[in-house]
Amino acid sequence: MLLRNISKHVKDQNWFAVALDFIIVVVGIFVGLQVSAWNDARGERQAEITALVALHEDMVSTISELQSATDLTTASNISLRVLAEYADGQHDNLSVAQIDRHILFGVFRIPGFSPNMVTYGELTNTGRLDLIRNTELRKRLQQLEAEIAELRIIGGGIEKMAYEITDVFLLKNYDWRGFVWLNTNNSGTIVDWLEPMKNRRDVSSALRQPEFLNIVLYRARLNMGYLNDANTLSKSLEDIKILIEDRLEQAGYEP
Repeated sequence: MLLRNISKHVKDQNWFAVALDFIIVVVGIFVGLQVSAWNDARGERQAEITALVALHEDMVSTISELQSATDLTTASNISLRVLAEYADGQHDNLSVAQIDRHILFGVFRIPGFSPNMVTYGELTNTGRLDLIRNTELRKRLQQLEAEIAELRIIGGGIEKMAYEITDVFLLKNYDWRGFVWLNTNNSGTIVDWLEPMKNRRDVSSALRQPEFLNIVLYRARLNMGYLNDANTLSKSLEDIKILIEDRLEQAGYEP
């Protein structure tokens, strides 16, 4: 319709009408482009909010997972100290049942940490990390990945020690019936086939060997390194959580 009007106005040499038609076309195109740009910006803002909400949920669950691993490692250190003192000739009043619990919590259990980085992984794998407008937040997320890797390295060292050194020693020298039946949050199936205190072998001679004291001190050193890195990671997670909350507020998000 507009083109027909322009053709008619040109034929009639009505240049004012032609100019007016031209202005209408230009303004129409400009408005259309502006609306399209506005819709694109609105879509990107909504995509960023969606990503930020998912990232926030990931940070909350990761903080909870890390706290559990930290609590377990702290409890391990308490038992390790008792075992080190026992191996050094102290605590003769400890019962066999108490020693069993310190063996379980101190050297047998391994801290498990499963960070939730699904949303960050999706953003990086799809090349859409730039959805996050906050430059500082993007930087901290990238640093967080490295900090998690550092903690996993130490956790892997604890796991390797447990399987290759501690378990081997306990299998040769300790009576397992005392602690495989004890209930813990992550111990799996409980084995309660034998009475824990019936026909027990002497534990003091095994635990007062220099080899066992070295095992305890080595594990304690690994645990301290794990806790140091876990504390650093915990602070980073909290900082990132706050950055996400601030950006969501700026973007006008209302839960």
